[in-house]
Amino acid sequence: MNKNMLVTCAGFGGSGSSAITDILKEFKDIESLGDFEFTIAHELDGLSDLEYYIVNNKHRLNSDAAIYRFNNLISRINNGYSEYILNFNDISQDYIKNIIELKWDGHWHNHEIRYSKLGRMIYFKLPTKIQKIKNRFKKSKYEIVPKFKLEPMFFSCLSEKEFLDKTIEYTNKIIKNIKGIDSKSKIIAMDQLVAPNDITRYSRYFENLKVIVIDRDPRDLYLLNEMYWKEGWIPSSEINMFIKWFKKTRECYKDINNNENALYIKFENLIYNYDFEINRIYNFLDIREETHIKKKKYFNPEISIKNTRLWNREDAKIYFENIKKIENELKEFC
Repeated sequence: MNKNMLVTCAGFGGSGSSAITDILKEFKDIESLGDFEFTIAHELDGLSDLEYYIVNNKHRLNSDAAIYRFNNLISRINNGYSEYILNFNDISQDYIKNIIELKWDGHWHNHEIRYSKLGRMIYFKLPTKIQKIKNRFKKSKYEIVPKFKLEPMFFSCLSEKEFLDKTIEYTNKIIKNIKGIDSKSKIIAMDQLVAPNDITRYSRYFENLKVIVIDRDPRDLYLLNEMYWKEGWIPSSEINMFIKWFKKTRECYKDINNNENALYIKFENLIYNYDFEINRIYNFLDIREETHIKKKKYFNPEISIKNTRLWNREDAKIYFENIKKIENELKEFC
């Protein structure tokens, strides 16, 4: 069992969640791992996808692909995670073995896409052509199946409880093996453990987790990307598309506010109503103000204010009509 409280910040991309990461570094009783993003729960091919194919969609073959892809994910993220987690790969391999119910050497068509064009020709296309020739001369009335390259196949069909028990055991081992953690720290802060789109689902993979979700005024997000960031994953080049994207990605807003283990904060409020929002964080995490020993050292509202209310700037006047459209169609977020 994990005796520490876990706290994580979550954002929607460019929404200012790093502010919470910085604030959490200012507390005596919080051991913060900084801004490294621990996204294994909601990453593509991560724990949530793994659960879907093993628990929610119990297909006889897809669990093999899900386990294979999760193992590939571990290989890709191992170097980064190992900077913070002792024996991360070993812990992950033990977890994979723990969730596999059956393993054998076999083949199905999904194996073929794991190879290059040349590999597919040698291991799969060529045997098929050879077998077709052999079948012309066969005396048996049954068609002989080509001998393909065999690989380890995995099968798992777990209940939700079984999957969650094994997964929580896994994440607890990860927490226990964090490098350089102070055993006296009551709270451990890890960035992006969950995503805001489905906090309830992702939170089941961890014990004692609290989530702080931070969002940014859509007007500022729009202008920051149009004027400075130019991020390709924010569709700000066409205003109607941006508004629809913003609205759709915030459909989870009410679920967040109804979750007792989640706290929703607007980035701008941390700037213009700092004391009030900081007290909300104190109450949410059940920590005392005296433990906030480095207040404003890492997050200083007087510095961060420069990234807010950009629509009032002279160089933003050319976006006047688009800002008005955002204000009309995204009122509840402005």
